[in-house]
Amino acid sequence: MIYVVQPFANMTIFPGSIMGSALGGLLADPVKNYPNTFAQGTIWEAYPYLLPNIVCAAVVISGLITGLLFLEETNQTAKGRNDYGLVLGRAISRGVRRLFGKKPEELEDDTSEREPLLQNGNSQSYSTNNASTNAATGPAEDTVKNIKAPSFKDAFNYQVILQIIAYGLLAYHTMAFEQLFPVLLSMPKATHPAKDPIHFTGGFGLPSSTIGLIYSVQGLYNMFCQISMFPYVAKRVSSLTMFRWLSITWPIWYIIVPYVVLLPQAAQWPFLAVIIVVKITYNAFAYPANALLLANHAPSLLVLGTINGVAASIASLFRALGPSIEGLAQSVGLTHGIMGLGWWTTAIVAVLGGISTIWMTDPDDTPADEEGDSAIDNESLADAAEIVFRRGSRLPPTGPEGQTLIENEEMAISFAAGTHHGRKMSTASRFGPGSSRRFSLVDDHARRLSASAASMQSGRG
Repeated sequence: MIYVVQPFANMTIFPGSIMGSALGGLLADPVKNYPNTFAQGTIWEAYPYLLPNIVCAAVVISGLITGLLFLEETNQTAKGRNDYGLVLGRAISRGVRRLFGKKPEELEDDTSEREPLLQNGNSQSYSTNNASTNAATGPAEDTVKNIKAPSFKDAFNYQVILQIIAYGLLAYHTMAFEQLFPVLLSMPKATHPAKDPIHFTGGFGLPSSTIGLIYSVQGLYNMFCQISMFPYVAKRVSSLTMFRWLSITWPIWYIIVPYVVLLPQAAQWPFLAVIIVVKITYNAFAYPANALLLANHAPSLLVLGTINGVAASIASLFRALGPSIEGLAQSVGLTHGIMGLGWWTTAIVAVLGGISTIWMTDPDDTPADEEGDSAIDNESLADAAEIVFRRGSRLPPTGPEGQTLIENEEMAISFAAGTHHGRKMSTASRFGPGSSRRFSLVDDHARRLSASAASMQSGRG
């Protein structure tokens, strides 16, 4: 399930978040921190944060080059296209290996080493009456090629648009936090008491190295949340319930944060630790929950990449707007002695995000209807395989007037058997209390169909 696999897929992110935060703090203001290496009167003094930004840009460029030259296409509809970046990357790889003494015969482009051992998750082959195809390379592969992707209007339905909007608002206020919080940590402590609950200034007065250490600790706790806490909670709470609860309560914390500086010195750090823990926990839970909801509402896997691309673009735009607008709000607030202005306007955006969850739905929260369950129990093997296919891969059938793609009973058995092995990947985004009952019958049917196929094969032998 995705809530088990995703945290381990994110393992590559955590070292970067930990080391990146530490380096950002250590490399900032090098003239002050490393006077023997960076002299005064140079560009490093005029721009104290230039060095960490140069390092960050170098890392981003490295990732871009790696993606262009070495990542392979995964979209079924685009796998056959020529990838000139990949060709160039392989040429560079051969050249590098040649420099390190690789023999010419070892430099051959051995594509077999990059192909999966099991095609479509099924190692068993079953013949059909129409052609000598099997479940690995026959019906499943032809089905994917022949299916027409939904139209733009069908792909971006009401729920998908709602999820994208919520994703953009989430990106806005979480990135605004990332801009406001380090400023609050580094801002000098207040020299005058607060006039009222609105007019006050001051921060924690922490050096950049300490702030970098705090963000490194955040990365460690984020890794713990993703690996341990999120899978545990996701098994017991639906993605919609989780996302809705987080979105509704998020604004409360944004309102509270500025008032921590008004607490007595002994109470500031404990409350600051609570805020950091809450912020990381909310982020670790909200983003995966939103991604799962978005995937659940995608009408087809063929447009899931398009939907995710649009969602990522909208989120990137809001990630740029959040720090810019809220940074300006904070500057205006400080000019008028209102340090919390940026935080409170961020809370307003978070409230909009919470309101958007009121109209959200989740297919996994809706139990399978009795008619659908009985239909699975009473259908023939061919129709049952079509149900397994439609519910498992979320790809609609094609053909004149929606005719079935399963042409005969034997193909149905073969296809259902292959679908049983591949279904977990295609429906990895579906989890929650409502999904177990919905797919239990499908799993049972797939197992029975697989057993029937094996029995038919042994009978022919």
